[in-house]
Amino acid sequence: MRCLIFFMLMLLIADAKAQTAENIFKETAAAMKALHSVNYEVYSEYPGNKVSASVIINRIAVNPMFGASQVKVSGMSINENGTEQIAFASDGKRFEYKDQLKDAIVRIDSGTVSKIARSPVGIYLQLALPAYFNIDPFSAGFLKDVTTMELLSDTMLFNSVCYKIAVTREYDNPIAGGKSRSTGYWFIGKEDHLVHGFQFSVQKQFLKIRKINESYTDEVFHLSAEQNVIKMTGTETISAGLLKRGETAPDWTLPAVNGPLSLSSLKGKIVLLDFWGTWCGPCIKSMPDIQAIHEQFKGKDVQVIGVSVETEPGAKPFDFVKKKGFTYTIVADGNKITERYKVKQFPSVYLIDKTGKIIHAEHTSNPESFKKDMVARIEAVLK
Repeated sequence: MRCLIFFMLMLLIADAKAQTAENIFKETAAAMKALHSVNYEVYSEYPGNKVSASVIINRIAVNPMFGASQVKVSGMSINENGTEQIAFASDGKRFEYKDQLKDAIVRIDSGTVSKIARSPVGIYLQLALPAYFNIDPFSAGFLKDVTTMELLSDTMLFNSVCYKIAVTREYDNPIAGGKSRSTGYWFIGKEDHLVHGFQFSVQKQFLKIRKINESYTDEVFHLSAEQNVIKMTGTETISAGLLKRGETAPDWTLPAVNGPLSLSSLKGKIVLLDFWGTWCGPCIKSMPDIQAIHEQFKGKDVQVIGVSVETEPGAKPFDFVKKKGFTYTIVADGNKITERYKVKQFPSVYLIDKTGKIIHAEHTSNPESFKKDMVARIEAVLK
């Protein structure tokens, strides 16, 4: 009898240990790392965009675009402009996506993350969940700044019972001038130990897992060959959706370090507007180029302005830029003018002539040619 009680007690202790959030994540990492493939439906929502899509991820050798996987995504997005078809795929060697406006397949050979992030489907790449396509589902970096993991009540997602785990991170935040904390929620299947969703700040993504460990051929990860195919390098200037060349740039008045600044007050100067945010990695990566352009044309009729678009009330873009050592002009509250300038991707850049007309616009993620091209455009107008 004592042996039976002892055995039952050990089972209870073992079960309690298995139910800790840390152990659940360890089991999940092992289960996902063992996957050969996963096929799921995903519902994703973030400000201004709701997406429903089908995703296939086939784990193969190292892929420069998606960690260790071939990927195919197809679905629909609902946003302020209506509905938009989403279709992109990578077989590990090339990346291709459906361009609805051109009714064609755009293909980028030897694609890299920086190249495809600049494509019109760049904002949808997250539909292929990194935890599934990475070689290591939860890298050491995932736990680096975690202070607490709390196991909450079970949650039902698409008929699957899931653990709900609150993960709180504490990290150095140069914008706030100290430490910041954020809490996100992960949903882990109780039966399969796979990720079924997450919710961070204003973004949430929930998965309905349909199949695992199916076999797929390379052909699955190509889009229809029946349509026109346009080849691109992935470094071309992209301006789709932005205001067109020749249009008058909308006027604005926004706060700057030395008081309000308006676009109309800069008539007689060439103006470069860089829409950025402290939360945006590609934006921060491109800032040294923006600074270099500012320094190159210092003392001439050129005004370089960073338009800060923030998502957090506590963001301090002026302090951020000062700490980074950038000296070009910054204006805040850029979210008040993004709609007028049709900015939905970051960073986005406008070049405005001395009369207030737009002479160039593009989405950029710091391609190698950006600074050289922008300098050439400004010099051409100055002549």
